[in-house]
Amino acid sequence: MNVALLHYHLNPGGVTRVMANHLLALDLACPAGERIRVAILFDGQKQGWPDDVDAQLQNVDVTYLPVQELAYDVDDRPDPDALAAALTQAFADADFPAGETIIHAHNHALGKNASLPGALARLAEQGTPLLLQVHDFAEDFRPRNYGHLRAALGSEGLSVRLYPQGTQVHYAALNRRDQDALRTLGVAEDRLHFLPNPVPPLPERPPREEARAALERAFGIGADQPYVLYPVRGIRRKNLGEFVLLSQVLQRQQPDVFFGLTLAPLNPHERRFYDRWAEVVRQHNLPCHLETGGEGGLTFAQNLAAADRIVTTSVAEGFGMVYLEAWLADRLLVGRNLPEITADFDASGLKLDQLYDHLFVPIDWIGRDAYARALGEAWTTLCSVYGRPEPSREQLDAAVEGHLQGESIDFGDLNEAQQESVIERLAGDPAASDQLFELNPSLGSFTEEPKEIVAANREVVEREYALTPSGERLISIYSDVLGSERQARLTGPDDGDRLLELFLDGRRIRLIRD
Repeated sequence: MNVALLHYHLNPGGVTRVMANHLLALDLACPAGERIRVAILFDGQKQGWPDDVDAQLQNVDVTYLPVQELAYDVDDRPDPDALAAALTQAFADADFPAGETIIHAHNHALGKNASLPGALARLAEQGTPLLLQVHDFAEDFRPRNYGHLRAALGSEGLSVRLYPQGTQVHYAALNRRDQDALRTLGVAEDRLHFLPNPVPPLPERPPREEARAALERAFGIGADQPYVLYPVRGIRRKNLGEFVLLSQVLQRQQPDVFFGLTLAPLNPHERRFYDRWAEVVRQHNLPCHLETGGEGGLTFAQNLAAADRIVTTSVAEGFGMVYLEAWLADRLLVGRNLPEITADFDASGLKLDQLYDHLFVPIDWIGRDAYARALGEAWTTLCSVYGRPEPSREQLDAAVEGHLQGESIDFGDLNEAQQESVIERLAGDPAASDQLFELNPSLGSFTEEPKEIVAANREVVEREYALTPSGERLISIYSDVLGSERQARLTGPDDGDRLLELFLDGRRIRLIRD
């Protein structure tokens, strides 16, 4: 079997990790006596590629094929023919026959390289079967990406260029939500595959006593103090305001609790929001430590070993690895559930009842009109970038009502300034904390000890999402794609606007996404 894994780069990031894990998964699942040839196409940058991957492979032969034309765009002048020619030449140089090699492309339509969708379509029409794996949609609150695609490719018929259809063009989705989104584009069921990310074993953890000693040396958190870990980089959609809020209100239940977030964002735009939350923590002397995995902090393995709980407050995920990894660390996961992401985990048997779907605060703490104005401004801006009509007054009113639950609103629906005002109120009014607990009784789960859930969930993760079952799933999909008939002329979605309508529904807008 010949497979070409394609991405813009191999720099640090989620897709790079997925590609490396796909190699390990294929190696473990490769049928006895067979070998799998894999070409990895990227722009030449591989600062995030694990150095030890190749040495672990026994049944997979890897060839790295740098193709400079896969780099991120620097202008709005796409050249799909040049990229298609460069890819064809790379295959020929490495002896990967076009009709016998499946291209497994990651995030082809994200708006990082506007030439890629057209180049892949040309290769498909020449007989190369495609598996287009969508990790993220440009249509899903990524206005800068989508704006670049509009500028480079034009608005008319854009979805036809981004999402080609044909018997040899298959799509892979991480979850049920994304499968439904692809169905709106007319992707046939026999060309639509469920492909969750592989979950490799976590790094070996040091003894807990050693990790707690390191935590105390670095941050002054005593060995007996509860430590709730958020193992992420603190970008906006990770909802740091809610992480800070939880530390504030749960201090009432456990006065000696400390919350830790591992890494700061690298993006300067994201950094300014992060720095403001760091200032809020200092102003109110909250039991939070930021960058517990940064310079002078603990390693990832040490943080996991030291933690008593793992928390998530994210309002948007592509796959949601934290919902699986926590159990491999033998730690209870607490915090926010994202049902549209976790529905597949739930169907596989994972128990996430201890998570909350919403964290309600009274709308009068914010002001209904103030929230409506903020939502209207955000929605109008999004519609402008995406080339959609402005929402009407009736649509805005309906969206506001969709975000409200009686006289309450989800804290995750607020913008940073509104979230900060809630924290200010709680700091100055003890009765406000009582009201918050009344609205959110599930906050009590933070102090529970349901060890049986941890063991049961670990078993589900290892059975359904570990490397070997992931490799078996991947080989089965590749076989389907390679066996597809070849269609000489590709088509496009019947109604590409339906995807935008799905993602730009005002009821889905979170003000901390941009």
